[in-house]
Amino acid sequence: MRGRPGDRAALEDMLRYSSLVRAHTGAGRDSVRDELSLHGVLWELAIIGEAANRVSKETRDAHPELPWQRIIAQRNILVHVYDEIDVDLLWRAVDGLPLLQGRLRAILEELGEP
Repeated sequence: MRGRPGDRAALEDMLRYSSLVRAHTGAGRDSVRDELSLHGVLWELAIIGEAANRVSKETRDAHPELPWQRIIAQRNILVHVYDEIDVDLLWRAVDGLPLLQGRLRAILEELGEP
């Protein structure tokens, strides 16, 4: 499968920022106890959603195993409803990152070299 121009960069951004979230939350829920760390993780999750939105419809349609619309919707909530963030919901997103990363790697492998 050959993706549209820009798909690879967006998918790589999703993978890179999911790795950053995992690095910043390695100590568990206590990792986001302080406001600065919480805001860093929120920003990284928002970037994952923005990057997902930049992946072409063709590539998203070819990979329904990823919850593209949920990832994008999460970004919108983080950006627009920032004052009502539920840490429990945030943590569910963090818990789902290993699965997301595995699927992103598989898609990038399928796309082949740029």
